[in-house]
Amino acid sequence: MSGNVGLQIADYVVIAVMLFIPLAVGVFFAIKDAKKTNRDEYLFGGRKMSMLPVALSIFATFMAAAGIPFYVSVLIVGSIGTIYTAIGGIKSVVWTDAFQCCIMITGLMVMIGKGFSLVGGADKVWSKAEAGGRTNFLQFSPDPRSRSTWWSTLIGGCFMWLTNVFNQSTTQRVCAMRTMKEAKITFVINFFMCIFYGGFLFAVGIVIYAYFDHIQCDPYNAGLISNKNQLPPYFVLHVLQDLPGMSGLYMSSIFSGALSTLSSGMNALAANTVEDILQRPLRNFTEQRSTLMTKLLVLVYGVLIVVVAYLARTMTGSVAQMTLSVFGACGGPILGVFLLGACFPSGNKYGALVGGALALTLTMWMSVGNQLYGKAPPTLPSPSTDMCFTNESDPFLSEWTTNNSTWHTNASSMNTKVISNQTDVGFSLFLYNITYEWYGCIGTVVSLVVGLLVSLCTCKWQQPTHNARLIFPFLAKVWSLPKVDRETNGKALEKLLDYETQIQAQNNSLMS
Repeated sequence: MSGNVGLQIADYVVIAVMLFIPLAVGVFFAIKDAKKTNRDEYLFGGRKMSMLPVALSIFATFMAAAGIPFYVSVLIVGSIGTIYTAIGGIKSVVWTDAFQCCIMITGLMVMIGKGFSLVGGADKVWSKAEAGGRTNFLQFSPDPRSRSTWWSTLIGGCFMWLTNVFNQSTTQRVCAMRTMKEAKITFVINFFMCIFYGGFLFAVGIVIYAYFDHIQCDPYNAGLISNKNQLPPYFVLHVLQDLPGMSGLYMSSIFSGALSTLSSGMNALAANTVEDILQRPLRNFTEQRSTLMTKLLVLVYGVLIVVVAYLARTMTGSVAQMTLSVFGACGGPILGVFLLGACFPSGNKYGALVGGALALTLTMWMSVGNQLYGKAPPTLPSPSTDMCFTNESDPFLSEWTTNNSTWHTNASSMNTKVISNQTDVGFSLFLYNITYEWYGCIGTVVSLVVGLLVSLCTCKWQQPTHNARLIFPFLAKVWSLPKVDRETNGKALEKLLDYETQIQAQNNSLMS
């Protein structure tokens, strides 16, 4: 059979519409809040954001293209994300995240439904996945070098989730909400949404495997694609070819995930820079100029992120693994610092600095060492390639054969050399072979333990806190700190935020 796989006109129309909506949202809030030129409004939405869009926004941030040139796609996504984040602030980020979350879930549902239909139902999908070793839930090895065991999934996965809960993006969204009660409900909603989403991803994985096993053609081993990260788009472009616009919807879900991560990162980086690094230099600036500075920082970080995206193209390996490795290696030390301050009155800045820096150095060293020298993980059996190049095969697996097969053969031989070299070195260094699922846990423990020890050694320079509001309520009793009325404390905090908002509004009216 002939015919190159690719996007149709309807798919491009869907992608264009889905990319235009976030940009339109940014323009809307830029015009709507044109007179509210203050950092509180720009970074926290005036602390009056609704619960549902914030919950969806946090969830979209957790989740982190065929037929479109790589450079074009990165430039388009980077430009749109930078523009709507810079002009619309946190409001545009939250509302576009909520919209993009719906798009991503819809894309996954379409993939699962179509895959079930083509393979012959959920029973056949499960039986093929089970026969291929994709449903083994009985791995209880305590060895931290073993992937996807019960311990690495439950313990490592818990810390991986917590690193996302206690990062700048999530904290900023929580601060943008109206009440403490809504913030708590948001986290409960996200807990169940993350479990639901994890089940979706598992279903997508076994559906893709079952489909290629059903048609007896593994496109990676056949040389039709050069990277296993291309399997999901390749699958979608084949199975949804007869449904105009559906492939575009899936590609939009990929772009939506990229835009969500991009906008959240830029907004969070700008907030950190303005509030923590440039706080003193900006004291003499008017609120309007400080807000303008924040917007310019978003633009700068947007350009830097696009440059990093271009450089990241040269990296090999699973995108999911690399993403989770970075989250764990960087988020674990931050989580440890947070727990140091929220659990122990003796925690101080010296302990936070030393513990966080040491933990970050260790986890990044492990992450980079794993990529360079770690032992290659065992692989499961792949589907057959017997029907890849016959007329009885999938009608779209055809004309990519000659060039891609030659390239793939050369690439495979190169990868074999790299893997064998990694195996030799990896056996001698235990840390390099620890699975990425444990990075968050290791970073948290090292940061917390070292930070606490350093804090105890430097307590003569900085006295422990006696403010129970800075410690987890259940631990405040353990440390015999003065009791704080939670209801009174919450109302006082809300009054303080309302007062700050009123002061900023008065300043804006005076400047205008």
